[in-house]
Amino acid sequence: MTRRRRTEILIHAHDLLEELAGIIAARYPVEEIEPANEGMVMIRMRDTARGGPFYLGEVVVTEAKMMVSGAVGLGMIKGHHPEQARQLALVDAAFNAALPEIDHWIPLLTGEEEKIRHRQAGEEARVLRTRVDFTTMKDFDVPRGL
Repeated sequence: MTRRRRTEILIHAHDLLEELAGIIAARYPVEEIEPANEGMVMIRMRDTARGGPFYLGEVVVTEAKMMVSGAVGLGMIKGHHPEQARQLALVDAAFNAALPEIDHWIPLLTGEEEKIRHRQAGEEARVLRTRVDFTTMKDFDVPRGL
């Protein structure tokens, strides 16, 4: 499982994130390399018409760095969430250190990912029910001179 995929799951699964970070904190010595602090990052988008990148604006993030068993982990989350940033960094460090616990976490993360997809599909369906269909009139003969 990639780091990006794992992080996307964990930022939506607060209870699972707290549980996994708690397991590591209870079993291993943990060192805070960089305390949780706020910063700004640019939001990069792709222009669909021209295909080039552009920056939409900035967003506030909270980031932290933790160390477990000699491996450093980074946690970054949108908004002001210092505890979640530390927890993300702790779980990331556990994966970077290849701790034995992570073998049991993959099925948990995969199951949570399925729950998130199901929840998002339900939200999308609710939004689509309120969608207005604007039909365009193509090839419609309009008399000239009006």
